[in-house]
Amino acid sequence: MDIVKSITPIEIDQQMQRILNSPPFRNSPTLTRFLSFIVSETIDEKERHIKEYSIAVNVLNRPLDFNPHNDAVVRIHAGRLRRALNEYYLIHGINDPIIIRIPKGRYIPEFEVVDVATVSERPQPAVSQKEIKPVVAVFPMRIMPQNPEVEHFSTLLGERLSAELSRFRDISVIGHYSIEMTTAIEQNILEAGKSLGVDYIIIGSLQYHDQRIHVLISLLVAKTGEVMMSKSFDRPIVFPDIFSIQDEIANTVIAAIGGYEGIVSRETLKLSGGNTPNNSAIREAISDYRKFQRAFTLENFHRAFESLQLAAKEYPNHSVCWAMLGEMHLHGVGLGVFKSDDHITQGYECVLHSLKVDPLCQHGWFSLAMVHLFRKEKKACRDAALECMQLNPNNTCIVSGASVILIFAGFFDEGFPILESAIKLNPYYPWWVNGGFSFYYLRKKEYTSALYWAEKMNAEETVLDALLKCTALSYLGRKDEAEKYRNILKTRSQAANVTIGEYLSTLLLSNELIEHINSGLKKIELPGKLSPQIGKVKLSSTG
Repeated sequence: MDIVKSITPIEIDQQMQRILNSPPFRNSPTLTRFLSFIVSETIDEKERHIKEYSIAVNVLNRPLDFNPHNDAVVRIHAGRLRRALNEYYLIHGINDPIIIRIPKGRYIPEFEVVDVATVSERPQPAVSQKEIKPVVAVFPMRIMPQNPEVEHFSTLLGERLSAELSRFRDISVIGHYSIEMTTAIEQNILEAGKSLGVDYIIIGSLQYHDQRIHVLISLLVAKTGEVMMSKSFDRPIVFPDIFSIQDEIANTVIAAIGGYEGIVSRETLKLSGGNTPNNSAIREAISDYRKFQRAFTLENFHRAFESLQLAAKEYPNHSVCWAMLGEMHLHGVGLGVFKSDDHITQGYECVLHSLKVDPLCQHGWFSLAMVHLFRKEKKACRDAALECMQLNPNNTCIVSGASVILIFAGFFDEGFPILESAIKLNPYYPWWVNGGFSFYYLRKKEYTSALYWAEKMNAEETVLDALLKCTALSYLGRKDEAEKYRNILKTRSQAANVTIGEYLSTLLLSNELIEHINSGLKKIELPGKLSPQIGKVKLSSTG
């Protein structure tokens, strides 16, 4: 490997030791083994052995029948390793003579000699990581009574929680500790958390008796010890068949903690009072975006849109910011706020930029699915939505949104079970997700349920709100109420300069559902006036 030949193996090993002795690695045996393995194999010119399978078996102690297509654990830890290296070189190794990096999509490390004269010119982090990323520590769990098999279960569960939580790009995770730190944790959890500088601590206890295991998992605020979440599980268990129980515990806990409607994000926003005057443009933009996702008002929409535009301009390499901006362009069209289909093109350009910066940005894939929906590219929409979900199945806000996109695209039986599962794991989700439920039940001709979910949206300033309520009430035979929303729907659609039929064909890819809604509207003398080309977007060109 040419880049290695310009640096001696001793120099590379010395640089690796500097990294391994730093805080991001000192408390993480997994990251230490990962980096040591790939660097050693590269120095020994055995790059061909650095594969996802070999890392799983040799570093992560996975069994010989490990299948990388069914288990993303290597990719998860590789992401953690890249972030840890970035943190190291931004803070601890800023003056180091050699840079070790792992290109995205690969596991073979690269080595670069740094000209000492240019060290001071290295780009500094545009945004303080500590400023925008709360730190969560997953502490070792207490076991009562001591049992080797339960200890193994506890270790695997802790690793699983750490790995799954590390999928969230807006959270930093500490999951492994030195013997000294483990002792400190056993003596005083909160003091140990303070010494690590973390914001939140995940603790747990396991009890095993009569082939049943009782697990209690809690999330604490490190500074005060306040319990933000506590979940208990009591299940029969037969060793070594423990993976299904681990899956259930990890999925339930992580879904409650992570994501922009998880406990950590909600608590962080609450502590800041919803205001971010002293923080970066990115933090302010994401805060405004979350407000829009919680409740629709035109003010919330435009504030989030404008904040994201400013943040994207100031930080062009922030992939999530660009993905959110692309999503807002598309929401504007889908909600009848914007009157130009140029916003679909602009949204697409934002999404492409997001995924160019970070091909694994989950929010980027979510917004890409939205793009394909509005462009009437049904198969591509489904593919992007499924890829989005696969990147982090426990990010329930994103997953619930992606499942709604599947419903809008006509994949009803595929999207609905995912949607139901997501909101069971975390009842906090974007307001417009309720619209997905309503469309689903309209198709099922379960109009009471369709109306229930339409009313949960609480978005009376949108075309969507009036459309769903009017249709459901019409089919329920509640004529007076239906006529009320008929008048509101006329007003909203005229303000958006779009016929109802055009609006439906913009948002939905199921001709069957479009015709069914149109039939409901005709019952109260409000035809949708569908274009013969149902799939064509026909919004006004005025902005």
